[in-house]
Amino acid sequence: MNDSLTDIVRCAVARHLDVEPADVRSWHRFERDLGLNPLDVTLIALDLEEIEDIELPIDRLHELRTVAELTALARAVVRNDDGHSDDDSHVRFGFGHPSTKAPTRPAG
Repeated sequence: MNDSLTDIVRCAVARHLDVEPADVRSWHRFERDLGLNPLDVTLIALDLEEIEDIELPIDRLHELRTVAELTALARAVVRNDDGHSDDDSHVRFGFGHPSTKAPTRPAG
């Protein structure tokens, strides 16, 4: 990630809403201002993970209320000081972690 993280987050939110990035402000609240529900925020976070090759702690997404808070969480993950250095939520949910393999069915 780089110094344009705020723009990247705004663009991800805008893309989800199908609006121009200039229409999304850091102070916008997901639910009240943008009409987004928790599933929308999770989908945006997954998009950011893919774009920036990071892993956001899924157990913290429900705490996020604004675009700025999502940006701050992403910055914390990049700096590795998000307080979840041993976080295994991505393993519990079975996605996003390189050491996690998809379950396989037994033959026959």
